[in-house]
Amino acid sequence: MRALGPSVTAFLLVALPFMRSFPQVVPSQAYNQGNSFFQEGEYKKAIQAYRKALSLGVRNSYLYYNLGNAYYKDGQLGRAIWAYEKARILSPRDDDINFNLKLLRSFIEDKSSASSSRGVMKFFSQLPQFFALRELAWGETILYLFLTISLIGYLLSFKPGLRRTMRHLSTVFASLFFVSTLLLFARYYELNFKQRAIILSSQLEARSGPGDEYTKILTLHEGIEVEIKESREGWCLIKLPNGLGGWVERSSLLKI
Repeated sequence: MRALGPSVTAFLLVALPFMRSFPQVVPSQAYNQGNSFFQEGEYKKAIQAYRKALSLGVRNSYLYYNLGNAYYKDGQLGRAIWAYEKARILSPRDDDINFNLKLLRSFIEDKSSASSSRGVMKFFSQLPQFFALRELAWGETILYLFLTISLIGYLLSFKPGLRRTMRHLSTVFASLFFVSTLLLFARYYELNFKQRAIILSSQLEARSGPGDEYTKILTLHEGIEVEIKESREGWCLIKLPNGLGGWVERSSLLKI
């Protein structure tokens, strides 16, 4: 059953117990077992069942969404945010996923870690996240097809009016194709080369170097999203959305 919409005020208290169902049969019983455990209040068992489904190769926003619900009910804020982020990669405009993410992030202690980007810069930096990678790939293919057809029509047209129309259409499709290409590469880069992670420790000290002997420079808390810039001997150099950063133990992070 699909969760209630984000217009409900106490969303997590009311909507999280209602589990989503796959639109088609899952090739494993693990997902259904997870739903049963969740409804019985056995959240740790539900988590194990959902993770079992993941280990069997299931990749679906419904599964990650329900896993996030179970993590939240089990008191694991960081892992819940991680699961919702994984769900959002597959369904970036889903209202339930985005609302839960926004609400859970309001519980994070480090409000100052948020990005300082505003206005137009923030809009363009977040625009690729509005689409799933498969959507951009399909859009690119369709626009390329329309561009090809309009160019052929322009080259083969002998009537001035039709030729002019085909030229205008070619210009429009070429512009859209260029924009979609930029979005596709930006999204691909973000998902495959930009290492994002969620902090799992309730309190984490970031240091000036990769080791306990280095100076503490930041205190971070569970649920914060960071970017991993470098890894060295069990430590990671992380960067916060606001530009600050430091070295933390790799075991305290879960990559998205």
